[in-house]
Amino acid sequence: MSALKGLSAAALTQVLVSGRVSDAMSGRGLDGAAPILDFDPSGSGGFVSLPARLTRHGDGWFAFHLAPGAMPQPSGPTPTLRLAASAARHVDGLATVAVPPADLALASEEQTIAAHDVTIVRIAGAPFRIALTLDPLPVALAGHVFIDGDSDQPAAGADVEIVVPPGASTTTGADGGFGLLTLPVAAEVTVKVTHGGEVRNHVVRPDYDQRINRAVFTTA
Repeated sequence: MSALKGLSAAALTQVLVSGRVSDAMSGRGLDGAAPILDFDPSGSGGFVSLPARLTRHGDGWFAFHLAPGAMPQPSGPTPTLRLAASAARHVDGLATVAVPPADLALASEEQTIAAHDVTIVRIAGAPFRIALTLDPLPVALAGHVFIDGDSDQPAAGADVEIVVPPGASTTTGADGGFGLLTLPVAAEVTVKVTHGGEVRNHVVRPDYDQRINRAVFTTA
């Protein structure tokens, strides 16, 4: 069976493209992603759908299976495979891979299976590998600032500013509360709190599974 690696003997299909869709921040696989594969035979931007079957293997891994004879043959110098994917709470992603025409040529070889001589046809360079990372959508940050960490002493009028990466700023209300609608998309965000001439920086690690993150900051 080693000679049939990448082929399905029952359906005479081949793995055309395999890869993984993952989260750009954590690197975890996105099992809920919906990958779509299409093909531009000439490389001129005229993408067409492929009669490929999608299988999923957990942790964001996937494969598209195709009967070799159903693969459109190149009509230009830079045929291109394109993978698109979407996932909840993520920005849609797109990746393209130019494939040498020779790698899309159909190759045949004789095999003996169950005492029968058969001709196996396959796409010469397949499977092709495509990895796609999706950026999480920005999240908001809401919370309170308290003087000396005392919840009975709200820091009214404190300036709350995102400084690394640079971002928005706001001022706390009478109850020390604040809200920032959009944090920069980063693994860590530094928030500077200024109150009564005193400055303190706080590091926030956003949880991108939560639309609104919450934090409590202190002025001392």
